[in-house]
Amino acid sequence: MWKGEMEVQTVTFGDFRALVSGQAAFLRKHGVISGDTVILVMPQGISLMAVFMAAMYLGAIPSILAYPNFKVDPSKYRFGLSGVSANLKARLVVVDDTFPEELMEHLRFGDPCNLVKTGAGSLAQSAQVAHSPLNPDQIAFIQHSAGTTGLQKGVALSHSAVLRQINHLASAIRLTSEDRIYSWLPLYHDMGLIACFMLPLVCHLPVVMQSPTDWVMQPGTMIRLISEYRCSLAWIPNFTLQFLARSTRPEERAQYDLSSLRMLINCSEPVRANSMDEFLAAFQPCHLQTNVLQSCYAMAETVFAATQSGSNGQHFLRFVEQMA
Repeated sequence: MWKGEMEVQTVTFGDFRALVSGQAAFLRKHGVISGDTVILVMPQGISLMAVFMAAMYLGAIPSILAYPNFKVDPSKYRFGLSGVSANLKARLVVVDDTFPEELMEHLRFGDPCNLVKTGAGSLAQSAQVAHSPLNPDQIAFIQHSAGTTGLQKGVALSHSAVLRQINHLASAIRLTSEDRIYSWLPLYHDMGLIACFMLPLVCHLPVVMQSPTDWVMQPGTMIRLISEYRCSLAWIPNFTLQFLARSTRPEERAQYDLSSLRMLINCSEPVRANSMDEFLAAFQPCHLQTNVLQSCYAMAETVFAATQSGSNGQHFLRFVEQMA
């Protein structure tokens, strides 16, 4: 389920599979074949997810790059876009039709390369295409490190490495068919891509997603959606805890029921006890269980999680090689 600013879009697994097959036909029409790298610079949503999976459907190697937004310094964004796209040497670059024209000159391409703008129905293709046979050791996609000290580094991940990570993670958090995931996390980051897209897709779990920008503008929507859709799992960076505690009012919080939430996993930043305490104090009136807050250490280089705490107090340690 995708929760946008103005609408809720619900897609079943069957719907999504048909959409992916259609987008694969669209990519094939533009010359994409197995082994090609495909850059995606699109706003977060179902279209982005479908094109990402469509590239893998063809045996190609997709990589999601951040879409420009008001939170990112323009000069830093241009530097990252230019450097990362140059390193990828993509066969196809897919951008949204609202992608700023002044940023086009900072995209770097492979040789040969096509640039495709989405929009006005260009991705609404109904034609179907057969998927390419895949080798477990074949590269599935490229995700990027956080890049806090310089240019983001691309990490090429095989299908087998991604599936091993998902199996380890599902075991560590005791995933069940009753779980439902909530996320506002960007898909160009491993926490959003692996935990909140790949994991529910492989394990056939419902997921409620919303745009990171929508969440920043209305942070209380995270609590409302978890309560409304009875979500049981979510991953967040540490800053989210104090941000939510301080940006929502007691009378607003009183409307919500967080009893469905069994793990709220603090990841991607240093885990701070004072942040967790402040969040628990603010939201315990919402029937939040005291053991919900858990922690995880993850890196793009290890697919995602390297460590994960457990609700019973045990700690699970899992290492996954970055590429097979």
